[in-house]
Amino acid sequence: MKKHAKLIADLLTQARMILGLAIAGLGALRGRDALPQVVVAVIVSWITDFLDGPLARSAPDQPQTWTGKHDAEAELATSCGLGLYLVFSRYVAAWIGLGVLLLTLVLWFFHSRAFGWPFYAVPYTLLIATALRLVPLLGWALIAYLLVALVLRYQRVKEEYLPEFFDAVRNLSV
Repeated sequence: MKKHAKLIADLLTQARMILGLAIAGLGALRGRDALPQVVVAVIVSWITDFLDGPLARSAPDQPQTWTGKHDAEAELATSCGLGLYLVFSRYVAAWIGLGVLLLTLVLWFFHSRAFGWPFYAVPYTLLIATALRLVPLLGWALIAYLLVALVLRYQRVKEEYLPEFFDAVRNLSV
């Protein structure tokens, strides 16, 4: 398993990129009717994100791959795909959805990824609210997944993600 850890991690990351496109496509093709499938696709995307990093780190003797270096872009692809789904399905006004998407991309590419994180969480927040209202069981599944992931990754959130975010905020004035 360790021999193929990076390959499997890369496949999980690539699957997340494809899921982002698929989620946007579901919005364009099926609109609101695809909400249950979109929720499941988001959960699958989150699971791939949860697994790929530890799997890649389990083989430190293998060099980081191109896909591994672009893991964060896979997360961004899913968020953008979800934002487009919400616009295509008319859960969110186009100007709001595209505005958040544009703001996220500008912050991501021109300031810092860490500072863009709260903005690329917006589509997920809107999905949770929508799912809780229209498909409550799946909405609660999203919340349950997030709580479990937070408990399991608490140390990393505390020691890595939050400091990176607050460093990015501090650097706004620089």
